[in-house]
Amino acid sequence: NKKKLYLKNKITINGQSSKGLSNIVQNGNLLDYQYQDETKSIKNLTEFKTKINNRIINSGFLLKYITSKEAINVTPSIFNDIILSNNKPEKTNQNINVEKFSLGGYSAYNFQMGKLKSQFKQSVNWNRESLISNLAQFDGKMEEQLSFPFRSDFRLNTFESITNLESSLSFKGFMITLNPSIKYTHLNKNERFSPLLNRNESYFFFQPRAKFRYKIDHQWNVSLVGSYLSSVSRFSQLFNSIILKDYSNLYRNPEEINVTRNIFGILNIGYTNILKGFLFSNSSSIVESNSDFIMSSSLDSNGLIQTEAIRLPNKRVSFTNKTNFTKSIFRILKTDLKYIFNQIKSNQIFNNIEQETNSIIHSVNIGVNLDNDTWYGLKYNGLARFGRSKSNGFNTLNTFFKHNLELDIYTSSKTRINFESESVFTSFSSSVVSNKNTLFNASFYYKPSKKLFIRASFNNILNEKFFSTIQNSSNFVFESKFSLRPRQFTVGLNYSF
Repeated sequence: NKKKLYLKNKITINGQSSKGLSNIVQNGNLLDYQYQDETKSIKNLTEFKTKINNRIINSGFLLKYITSKEAINVTPSIFNDIILSNNKPEKTNQNINVEKFSLGGYSAYNFQMGKLKSQFKQSVNWNRESLISNLAQFDGKMEEQLSFPFRSDFRLNTFESITNLESSLSFKGFMITLNPSIKYTHLNKNERFSPLLNRNESYFFFQPRAKFRYKIDHQWNVSLVGSYLSSVSRFSQLFNSIILKDYSNLYRNPEEINVTRNIFGILNIGYTNILKGFLFSNSSSIVESNSDFIMSSSLDSNGLIQTEAIRLPNKRVSFTNKTNFTKSIFRILKTDLKYIFNQIKSNQIFNNIEQETNSIIHSVNIGVNLDNDTWYGLKYNGLARFGRSKSNGFNTLNTFFKHNLELDIYTSSKTRINFESESVFTSFSSSVVSNKNTLFNASFYYKPSKKLFIRASFNNILNEKFFSTIQNSSNFVFESKFSLRPRQFTVGLNYSF
């Protein structure tokens, strides 16, 4: 009954299983890395709306259960000086079982006093989460049973309440929105194999938010947003066992609960001219994060990484500027130009040396779409990204280019032929090797009726073997090569009824 009550219930059931094998050459050593993951989840979301004194109350209730299992095997064994064994180990094994159960609800009430529009919202959420992990060496006959922190039975109960009041006031072209909230979080964490790490803590945070918007005329507008938000460690940051993240990285969370305080500032400028088909927008944001812990990583001669958290003040500042231009001509030609600048300054400890890191990325994206409703359509998308990482004598540059070109030929009202080319180029200054990869694909589309759709594709015509990407962070440059499927022909059919 939409006049008095609106009710919607949605149940989502997911199941996912994956396994794989990677062969890695690391510092001249051959490693076999096997993994297997299995995740199952069920989520029920109920939403309902009703009216009190002609004012809408919007409420919801969430129930969620997730279970996951993860197994990792690395041959030959790694981190032998950390993960000890009485025998000669052949491989390193890790098993992790995780369970999460959540109950939550919210209710929001909209009301108005004069020109002041407001919404009061209350939300609560309770989580019960657990992790059982075991990291050990295997000598071919039996697994070495180690104690904590290589073995863990961790439990976490979390209760969180957020009370929020949002009020907006408009006057001519101005609009001011105030959105303060009060957040209460209670954590109860328990490690069965190390009771000294058990904690039972409560936190209160006042979180102010404000937004100012001014519409100069029907084309120009400007807005300014500021907020101060606080958060505490979540489940993935609270269990204290040593975790093997992959074939080369040991990771351990801090023993204490971490509190992070974030200051946000965002400035937006926009221009829209529909008659001339021109759009412009610019957004600048700055985020300062302060926490109680700093990450410490060490890299040994075998290329193995150990990461742990150390109690030291940690400050991270991120600045991002996004500029976008869009120009359309008679609905035939549309061009897009986007530029993004991102800079991150942070602190870290690497090989026992405290460092100030500086990561800068420039990204330019160009898009052209030509379609005059005749026998052809042309689309181009180009990306150029330049990255730079600086950290205590470490200074490197990396470059990534990507081009995508598509040509559609409409042979009739029911058939279409598509040709596609995609190419990438990657390089970075500390390597003399650069990568160039190009893909060519062709497809034929046939739609004889509204219900039937047939597609035939000839992919990777030149039989390209790899595709490359590159990105940078504080003191690492990641260059990845993905193995491609060989030249192939595929046929697809869609039928709706």
